[in-house]
Amino acid sequence: MNAMVGDAGEFTIGGTNSNNPTYRQFFKTAQVPDPSRIFVFIEEHPDSIYDGYFLNKPDRLEWLHLPASYHGGAANLSFVDGHIETHKWLFGSTKPPPKEDAADLPRPIPPAERADFEWLMQRTSMENYSRQTSPPW
Repeated sequence: MNAMVGDAGEFTIGGTNSNNPTYRQFFKTAQVPDPSRIFVFIEEHPDSIYDGYFLNKPDRLEWLHLPASYHGGAANLSFVDGHIETHKWLFGSTKPPPKEDAADLPRPIPPAERADFEWLMQRTSMENYSRQTSPPW
């Protein structure tokens, strides 16, 4: 589950997520300005599954959790508005084969292969108002 959707428990401080404090934590559906843009559930790479908290940091070019690529190099994501998308990843760094002893995480992303990461981060959350000149909607 997207770490930026719902109550992040011990990581929630004053309405923000301490893992991504400059990005919005969505506690309720009504708080999401564009429900078709923010994902709730994602298929996760088998080597990075160890909790139900899919977390990456938009400001750091590395995978903390990897998306899955079960469907011919693609993963399914469900969004706040209820629709589902299958997204095909572009780069091998996003879809490494599973390892017996799990992936080496965090995994740096080569700068030339950042498009998959950026696509997913744009659908994870949005910056807090304090970092924007105007609200995102």
